[in-house]
Parts: sequence; structure tokens; C-alpha cells
Amino acid sequence: NNHAIWVKYIISLLPKFDIVYTQNPLTKILFEKEKFKVAAQEIYTNEYGKIYSGTDVRNEISNRHEDVWKNMVSADTYKFIKMIGGDERLINLTSLTPGYF
Repeated sequence: NNHAIWVKYIISLLPKFDIVYTQNPLTKILFEKEKFKVAAQEIYTNEYGKIYSGTDVRNEISNRHEDVWKNMVSADTYKFIKMIGGDERLINLTSLTPGYF
């Protein structure tokens, strides 16, 4: 539960990055404390005004509903996830840890 350790752990897992996108106030504070630039990502909603969360997107990806999740993120985000194979990585992870995402 030590937040400082969590930030360092996240940094250790990822390639070098300069900016953190989040809507979470605690995440914002923690990364700013480590001198990262923090920005809020765009919020996407469906035609009924439902806000899409990261959990919603991950669930659709892990359930192989590409036709759904690609409309839940920006075009650039979709391209990036596909470019790095993020969708397949998430599908593989969820098959190893059912119910985690």
C-alpha cells in the first residue's frame, strides 16, 4: 500500500515515458511528485452519454469485441494498441488470470 513504491514499480515496467494520462486524482499527485507531466485523457461516451472506463475497454478487448472497443477509444489510441499488439497481449493475460480484468 505504499504509493511511492507503486509509482517506481510502474516506471520499472514501462519504456521511458514523459507524460502520464489519467483521470485519477491520486495517480496525478503521485506522478507529479515524481516530476512527470500529467494530463487528463479525453472522456469518451456512447450515444446515450455513458462514460467509458478503462475497465470497460479492457473487458471488450479481452472478450474479443474489437468492433465494440475500437469505438470506445480515439482513433489514435486504437491504432497504437493495435501497433504494439496490446489487444493480443491483454487477451493472453486475461486467459492466464481469469476475472482479473
